Amino acid sequence: MKPNEGTWVQRSGIAILIFRRWKTAMKGLVLLTITLFTFAASTYAQLNFTSLDYPGGTLTAARGINDRGDIVGAYRTVAPRHALLIRRGQFIPLAPTTILGSNASEAFKSNDLGDAVGELFGNDGFFHGFLVRKGVVTTLDFPGASDTSFCSGGRVGRCFMN
Repeated sequence: MKPNEGTWVQRSGIAILIFRRWKTAMKGLVLLTITLFTFAASTYAQLNFTSLDYPGGTLTAARGINDRGDIVGAYRTVAPRHALLIRRGQFIPLAPTTILGSNASEAFKSNDLGDAVGELFGNDGFFHGFLVRKGVVTTLDFPGASDTSFCSGGRVGRCFMN
């Protein structure tokens, strides 16, 4: 046996071993891919997609949904955007005759009592938190903060600011 043949045999043996391990790894990867694809396909089949488009609007943003299915967010027909409630398929601007209808505003959460919370951009150039309860808008500014925003809608709402 020539030295080159012995070297070749050793290299071939290593190559075969690497190929066998690679082949086993690839089988595992293919099995994992098929499993994930099957899971994703079955999950996808269970989801429904509904487009939310404010009539005549150039923007509709959904930010939160409560247990009753009420969706809150914002819409825009012309700038700026305004706080919005979508209830049983009806698009309802939140308190449109108040500051929410004249300045930029956006609702982030709604609780099952129908209260909505969010933020509005005030005439003073700062963001202010708001709560809409039974059509009445209440603003809240955290002492010492430049901006305040309601981001969670419990019974009273939680205030986050920067």
